Amino acid sequence: MKRLLPWTVLLVALGLRAWRLDFESLWFDEVASIREADLPIREILGRFYWPPVYSLIMKPLAGSAASEVWLRLPAALLGAITVFAFHRSVSRETPEWIAAGTALLLATSAFHVELSQQVRHYTLGIFALWLCHLAYRRLLASRDSSWRRGLLWAGSAAFAYLSIFLALPLLAVQVAYGFVRLRGTPRRRFGAVVAVLGVALSPWLIGSLAQADRVPNQLRYAGGHLEGLADALTKTYFGYLPVPEWAAAAGLLALGAVLFGGLLRERVHFPAVPFFSYFGLLFGLALLTAIVSDPYPRYFTLTLPFFFALLARSLMNFPPRFAAAILAVLLAISVAETTNQLRGRQHPDWRSVAARLAEPDFPVCTLVFGMPNMERSVLYYLERDHPEVDVSVHALEGGYTLDEAGARKIEREINDIAAERDCLVYVQGFEWFSDPQRMVLQYLMFRYPWSVEVSEFPAAAAFRLTNPAED
Repeated sequence: MKRLLPWTVLLVALGLRAWRLDFESLWFDEVASIREADLPIREILGRFYWPPVYSLIMKPLAGSAASEVWLRLPAALLGAITVFAFHRSVSRETPEWIAAGTALLLATSAFHVELSQQVRHYTLGIFALWLCHLAYRRLLASRDSSWRRGLLWAGSAAFAYLSIFLALPLLAVQVAYGFVRLRGTPRRRFGAVVAVLGVALSPWLIGSLAQADRVPNQLRYAGGHLEGLADALTKTYFGYLPVPEWAAAAGLLALGAVLFGGLLRERVHFPAVPFFSYFGLLFGLALLTAIVSDPYPRYFTLTLPFFFALLARSLMNFPPRFAAAILAVLLAISVAETTNQLRGRQHPDWRSVAARLAEPDFPVCTLVFGMPNMERSVLYYLERDHPEVDVSVHALEGGYTLDEAGARKIEREINDIAAERDCLVYVQGFEWFSDPQRMVLQYLMFRYPWSVEVSEFPAAAAFRLTNPAED
């Protein structure tokens, strides 16, 4: 039975991640990943502001007309392999039933399953971070911290950082703790390895830091971003529970109390490396997201293996019935959330939108502004599934910064397009538009009254630019 458990967990993880892989159409971030991977290899490696490993993995698929299943399969496989590797490592330190239970928590995690079904680099990042963590523990477990283990850790650290730049907080914690923990010759060897690692990664470190020009402007929003941190963490560990915020926060605090309570009861050896790795990564991600963006749950999904590893170590110090009850409650929540997520649609059906725009009664398609980057998905499906459609893209100024003068300018540009030829203007996402953007929409509806709704969410419509009504 013990031999079958790891493979059972792997099958559960793989089955959930492979379930209806082609149900959702590719959304705009996925299309961006495909476009990135379709670049020449020299350009992929030369874009130092973007981690290149996932693009290189996806390179053979990006240039083909691969289906959604094939495009998403690498992320799904990486997600399942991460669960398997997690179970194998945790089972060496905790009872098998606890290792299997926490591995099932990772296997059924709603956000981990969601990211495993997207053409994104997050599951690669989670897998690479966990490998780096295992290599680091082997390095510190060695009495002499041999060069071989040091270089193995450095290679895994480079792989992690080049897979996802958000690995930086974990690497910083590992370097700091390594210098504190090691002494004498092992410390000097570790320092040399860190120096080599820093030199090797310097182009990407500098490239990612070069994006920090927007940090001063974002710092004024940091307070508001931190307010959303608790909500992001709650969603990461519990999903979108239909409960009040105070109840979800109370559940998060209770889970934290169980975690710390069990670790304080540790009778053998306090798991310092997993402890500092998890909290260092957690606080590092909280700081980074507070500075540069909103704290989305997908960022904190990177911490899930570390959190569940600490939870497994904590539960083994409680009575078995109490530990089993905690695992049962968490598994019930996780399974319910994941089941609900797999049943529903989270993104608009861009394939249907593209098919609607490609119908014979629609003239030439012209994609204009919507929410920033949202036109990528429709354009991708028009190019892939309807190459016969003559599509032009007009990059009109707009997005979040559109003002009234900009709205008037867009109106003039649309009229210029209409004067050249009969065509179709596709507008999407206008439920989220600012007031000036709504002005453009109202202008279109008045001057070009013929329109058709092509998507329910976000609201999207197509306007035929021909025979405009008189003002």
